[in-house]
Amino acid sequence: IQPGSFGSHSSFHGAGLAARSAARRSRSFITAPPGGGKSWIAVDLVRACLDGSDWFGCLPVTQCKVLYINEEMGLGRFWQRFFKLCANGAENVHIMQKQMVKLDNPDHLAEIVEYVKDNDIAIVILDTFVRVHGYDENSNTDMAKLYDRMKGINESGAAIIALHHHKKGIHAGPVAHEAMRGAGEIAAQADLVATVEHKDGIYTLKTTKQRHIGEEDFVEVSYKIVTNDDGMMQLQHCVGGAEAE
Repeated sequence: IQPGSFGSHSSFHGAGLAARSAARRSRSFITAPPGGGKSWIAVDLVRACLDGSDWFGCLPVTQCKVLYINEEMGLGRFWQRFFKLCANGAENVHIMQKQMVKLDNPDHLAEIVEYVKDNDIAIVILDTFVRVHGYDENSNTDMAKLYDRMKGINESGAAIIALHHHKKGIHAGPVAHEAMRGAGEIAAQADLVATVEHKDGIYTLKTTKQRHIGEEDFVEVSYKIVTNDDGMMQLQHCVGGAEAE
């Protein structure tokens, strides 16, 4: 596995979701229907961690190092999206692109753990969950085995944020994280689950499970993906359906 490493910087602290969801050694999931904007969220998190700015333009994030494992998007599409959001470029970014990473492969896992330790990586983003293992996603037994392997990354000092899909034709219901594709063990063992909904051009990220805080502290953030006059893009925080000032 050859990370496309260009340097780096990070640790995940801040307000709301950014403060509590992806504390070091935790395992979090962001889940949405296909085309639901998961990768936009993840790349915007990389941007915020690079310079210690606000995620979604409203959630403070402390500067830290992120390893982005991209097994979902084509290279051209990934870099186009990255450079549209990240005005400061890729100088301090750690990325593994289309390396066929499999966390159930002991050699692959050992390389990632070593890389995390050597580079003081605070967050490992998996894009997407289904692409980084060869287990049966619908088997609780297999997913428990995968979680045991993922612990190696956590024990090296990094949080894991996995991008995941909803079940086909299923939208968030009363228990929103039950819309996640695959075995119930995926949500059961996660420290945090957040779902993304999209309606009339506005995306909403909602905490649906958090092991360490009460529901009164769950975060809900609405945003638009907008193109600025200079051609750069941003996740623009919305309040009550209108752009935040």
